Amino acid sequence: MNFKRSPYISTKGVGRVIVALGGFVLYFLAQACGNYIFFKYMDPASALFGAHLLACVVMGSLYLILRRNDQTSNRFRGENFSFRALAVGVAGVVILYVLSYGFVSLIGQPAEPFMADFMVAIRGGQALESVSLLVLITVLAPFGEELAFRHFLMNVFPFNNAVWKSVAIVVTALVFTAIHLQYSYVTTLVSLFVLALMLAYARVFTGGLLVPMVMHACASILAVGLYPVFYS
Repeated sequence: MNFKRSPYISTKGVGRVIVALGGFVLYFLAQACGNYIFFKYMDPASALFGAHLLACVVMGSLYLILRRNDQTSNRFRGENFSFRALAVGVAGVVILYVLSYGFVSLIGQPAEPFMADFMVAIRGGQALESVSLLVLITVLAPFGEELAFRHFLMNVFPFNNAVWKSVAIVVTALVFTAIHLQYSYVTTLVSLFVLALMLAYARVFTGGLLVPMVMHACASILAVGLYPVFYS
């Protein structure tokens, strides 16, 4: 990949790092502000949706501002985007989740308490609440988290050689896993780490965000869709 033509923030080390870390931190600040505002006036599902929506608007706006001078129209999908790469990425996510659910079922591991509560909220809530939660995990979370992790956090690293690309993939995967500590079992965290490695690799391979976002959305759909199959 030609780094000077790649869809990253800057080729200048210090400026890139400052903007990248600032964008990454801003994602969580926007969520925190949203939580503070919306949880005062809304039910938990609507407040959670509102907080993530606010974070996505902030991150999307920042992304567009930083990309405003680009002359290339395919920065978002990536210069190396292909439908084959998209298909391979989605297939990899499907295999990962089928194997993960199959393994925990084989060893008799109970359902994740967080997932159990989440499924109860989807099934037991009103239609609007259920739809809000589904949109949150299939649209808002993939959009916001991919911008935060696979765009801004990855921009901390220079990407001028294979070593730095590998470091970026592993470090972002570790941080991504670390913020999902609402999960209780090591097996779930391992699966999340593998997923994060796949998302980061897709980001580097294609040079864009479209493939990792679709893969992330697919992972969320599978997490919810496969749950009733293994935990009735």
